[in-house]
Amino acid sequence: MVACALSTSAWASTPEKFELSYSLPSAMSHCPSPLTLRREVSRRLGRSPWSERAARRLEVSIRSVRGKLVASVLLREADGRVSGRRRLDAAPSECRELGEAIALALSVAIDPSRAVLAPSSRAVAAQPRKTARRARPARVDGRASTSNVARVAKSATGSASRLAWTVRSALHLALGAAPAASGGVTLQLAVRRGWLRLGVEGRFDARSSEDLAGQAAVDAMFVGGALLGCGHWRWLYGCAAVTLGALSGGGRGLVDAQRVSTVYFAPGLRAGLDVPLFWRLFGYGFAQLDVLAVRARYLESTTQAQLWRAPPVAAAFGIGVGVRVW
Repeated sequence: MVACALSTSAWASTPEKFELSYSLPSAMSHCPSPLTLRREVSRRLGRSPWSERAARRLEVSIRSVRGKLVASVLLREADGRVSGRRRLDAAPSECRELGEAIALALSVAIDPSRAVLAPSSRAVAAQPRKTARRARPARVDGRASTSNVARVAKSATGSASRLAWTVRSALHLALGAAPAASGGVTLQLAVRRGWLRLGVEGRFDARSSEDLAGQAAVDAMFVGGALLGCGHWRWLYGCAAVTLGALSGGGRGLVDAQRVSTVYFAPGLRAGLDVPLFWRLFGYGFAQLDVLAVRARYLESTTQAQLWRAPPVAAAFGIGVGVRVW
């Protein structure tokens, strides 16, 4: 996410009050509320700069544009003239980071010196004091240097690209991993920074069977996990996946039927879609195609006739819900 600071047109020697106008669609209830935004700005400045009767007004609006969250921040003077304007963009799942960038932009517009020196509650908190001192905006004819403020604001919003942890769970339909199509469930823990996500996923496929001649049948179930490396673009993502597990199966209705476990190892590709819902929740869907490096094979014990063999490729299609836990 890229964010810039909103410059102010005056450097006030005494604390100045501002009115806050905040427009947020009801579908974006997972974004920071007006109260949260006010509190974050007050925390950064060390005081409350808000008043419903203030002459100058800061106007914030967030909307969805072509798969992105777009925030508009305006500084409106008492005569209605707009003296400052900034636009901030973020991915649909990064509304909280967008809120932090908005809070920083508002803080800089209100009081650049305090906003620059006030560290972020998370990522910027560990910055050395010397760095903050060097970042103090210079005064030019009684005004803060806009270029310095913007440069400092851009670096301070590094919190927008901090690590984000998510938990996902989905129901899926698997094809090719067992003798017949089977349903299953996945549970994934992932960490994301910016466009990159790394995750570990557990997977269970329920037992499925394929009828043979007569009353005989062959069945199998799968238990395993996968490592995923994913790249995100807006609501879409693509992953490289490596799945490893055990396929447990055997025959039914056969003479001397036995159950065996075989290794399941398959690299593959996954494509999916994340859709923000509310709060920190999001829905998602995916399709995955695996190339089976180890193909299970079931034989009749006496004649060694092949009962079933896994195909060269397997697929899975899933839909689920996820939550951002940090």
